[in-house]
Amino acid sequence: IPPANTPSVNPSEAVTYFRPGQLTTKAAGIRLSTGLKVKVLARTGQRIRFDSPEASTAISDLTFHANPDGAAVFPMQDGGWVYLSNAENTGGDGGVYGVVFDSKGRIKDYASRLSGTTRNCQGGATPWGTYVSCEEYGRGQCWQVHPAGARPPAKTKIVETAGGNFEAMAYDLLDKMEPHFYVTEDHMMGAVRRYTPPCEYKPSWNLLHMNGGTIDYLEFLSDGTFQWTSSLARGRDSAFQYYQFAEGISQDGGILKFVAKKSKQLFRLDLIQGTYTMESTNLPPFRGGGSFDGEPDQIMNLGDVMYFTEDGGNSPGVYMTDGASHYSLFEAFHEKYYGDETTGLAFSPDARKLYVCIQEIGYLFEFEREDGLPFQGKVGGLKFHTRRVDP
Repeated sequence: IPPANTPSVNPSEAVTYFRPGQLTTKAAGIRLSTGLKVKVLARTGQRIRFDSPEASTAISDLTFHANPDGAAVFPMQDGGWVYLSNAENTGGDGGVYGVVFDSKGRIKDYASRLSGTTRNCQGGATPWGTYVSCEEYGRGQCWQVHPAGARPPAKTKIVETAGGNFEAMAYDLLDKMEPHFYVTEDHMMGAVRRYTPPCEYKPSWNLLHMNGGTIDYLEFLSDGTFQWTSSLARGRDSAFQYYQFAEGISQDGGILKFVAKKSKQLFRLDLIQGTYTMESTNLPPFRGGGSFDGEPDQIMNLGDVMYFTEDGGNSPGVYMTDGASHYSLFEAFHEKYYGDETTGLAFSPDARKLYVCIQEIGYLFEFEREDGLPFQGKVGGLKFHTRRVDP
């Protein structure tokens, strides 16, 4: 095993030193897997320093927002990308902010993309490259946001006008004649919503703003199957019985996955067969080291590996599973992180950079593999299969 400061090499010639779960390195108060490095990009209340030669100024006008939560990355036409991050602030002080990177991954701008909203929690990317930000309070809505700020944000029709404690969004295009968008609600009776637009799939901003769409609610049945009901009351009853306080959600290959915070369960819905399974996130011992003692929160897929964040616990971190084994990618062990929450999990378009926030302290981190490979590449004797990054 090389020392932690082993320089990066050409990825095509790289020797694989990245070993998830072997928490052998310490930096910034974080225990890192072997072959992983980290740096702090931003801190709440401080202006962000730009290191890109394309930046028009040396430092941002705005300070980095408080309570960073859900996030997503969007590629830009110039080869760079934007990291959109929710601000889970109360009383109309929430919103969405963008950290803009050049094609080399250097920061060149930081700006507001949505303001005047409340408790923007998670959300999700649309298939046409915009962001949906979900408000988590009694009258919360879901807002469509353009990552480059090219058009004003707008309230969508994917949830009821009465609002709710909405958490995260995913979609499926299994049948482009009938696309679906899914939204979780962080409430003890928070039914998972399924929004169906009034027309076939079109990669268009307007798809989430048309009149005439329908909203249905997830209902689990006792025989291991599920259905979608138009009855909100039945959906709420099912949520109360099976999955109180639903959080992160993702879809890949016809499998819709979401986590329930109170019961610490991961649900997998086969959208084609109409069946479901559930498993505990009180996980077995992790390979190499680390532990998960908080509540599951955000989830996303990269190839065949699922990554998930932790709300609370002694050392909040990011964890990964290939379905057979579980690994700690990193854990924040310093006392300043105790009981905090990892949020804002997102990868750069080439999957070589991982962005994560720790919410209450308000730090944005960038993680990279020291061997220069993408996160879905070879892993210390294992091979995580490469597929597209799931938005």
